[in-house]
Amino acid sequence: MTYNRSMHRIPVESSDIVSIGYDAENRLLEIEFHGGRLYQYRNVDSDIHEQLMRADSHGQYFNTFIHGRYRYDKLEGEANAPGQQGLAFVTGNARKFRDLQLVFEPYDVQLEQLVLPVDEVQSQDAEEVAVKKAKQAYRLAGRPVVVNDAFWSILALRGF
Repeated sequence: MTYNRSMHRIPVESSDIVSIGYDAENRLLEIEFHGGRLYQYRNVDSDIHEQLMRADSHGQYFNTFIHGRYRYDKLEGEANAPGQQGLAFVTGNARKFRDLQLVFEPYDVQLEQLVLPVDEVQSQDAEEVAVKKAKQAYRLAGRPVVVNDAFWSILALRGF
């Protein structure tokens, strides 16, 4: 692992990305995500970093041009503050998140919303949809997560 502890990261406004750093000499892009996840992407050209910093949506640019295209290392250390991870609920739906917060409020459970690029699986099998979504969210978050999906089956329409 090539973790550069002195890499300076710049805070950004994003629903999932906290800060971004770049080491031009080593072509390392470092991204800190909400929830303390910290990754370094290798062999990233400076123009990719510059475009990421200028993007209207850092998360969308990351998902389109970086995620799945570069080798990376998940880093342990400065971004991972112990004891600050609660229950991670993967949803981009603010109402679902608020509803779950209300459910957990009496139990003093720290709830964190993670917005991740999870595929919307299309299937008539509710269990298949839930399992695939949960597994993909777990891989993306790098830690246990909770997902929620609704499934309608109208028997009068032969399961439509």
